[in-house]
Amino acid sequence: MPRAKKSRVLFVGGGRRVSLAELFVERGATVFAYELDANAPVSKMADVIVGADFDDPDCRPDIEQIVKKHRITHVVPLMDEAAVVCGDLPQCVGSPSSVAEMCRDKWQFARWMEEHLPALYPSPGFMRYPKFAKPRFGSSSRRTRILDRPATIELSSSWVIQDYLDGEEVSVDVFVHGGKAVGAVARTRDRVEGGEVIASTVVEDREWHGIYTQAASQVCEAIGIRGPANVQVRGGKVIEVNARFGGG
Repeated sequence: MPRAKKSRVLFVGGGRRVSLAELFVERGATVFAYELDANAPVSKMADVIVGADFDDPDCRPDIEQIVKKHRITHVVPLMDEAAVVCGDLPQCVGSPSSVAEMCRDKWQFARWMEEHLPALYPSPGFMRYPKFAKPRFGSSSRRTRILDRPATIELSSSWVIQDYLDGEEVSVDVFVHGGKAVGAVARTRDRVEGGEVIASTVVEDREWHGIYTQAASQVCEAIGIRGPANVQVRGGKVIEVNARFGGG
């Protein structure tokens, strides 16, 4: 019987994903990581390859050369920009670049949700306050604002405005295969550093767990997610989708 081919995995933007790399290594994979910093925390479990910025036009060709040189079998993007750069690579464990870009661009995502799944998106009321504002291409909750009264940024395409929702924000990890969500887990954000979840707990309430995972799965299936996604949900509304594995 022929021996199974050993996986050679390339994390792209692995950063702090030490525990994820450890899971791959425990299952016999060789893990590499494409990083800007040779001393990124993931270097504890992966062979780091220092690469280009994701907005550098040489980034994707550089990754393609690394895939060929190191005989990479799976490319795992772990940042939103990485998901866009890597999405169309044959080895990518993730969504097509067009889907990843729609999720990264929160303005495009908002327009898509309002057209296709408006009941699941917190569209802002005309004169209903407070509202929640976040940068169109923001990440890690940086520069988010709560608006208690009308503000000029509500007219800017550089910002996305949502209804302000009470309640706890929950992360839902979804995996889509063949157009169907085959697994989903909702978890609370117990410890967050720099906008990245460091520690979390699975939601124990079965009713709310079902509400969160159903909403997240429905959006992921409809928008065209392939493979992993991390979905932010509050009060049964989908705030955003990250076309990649989540943190924590």
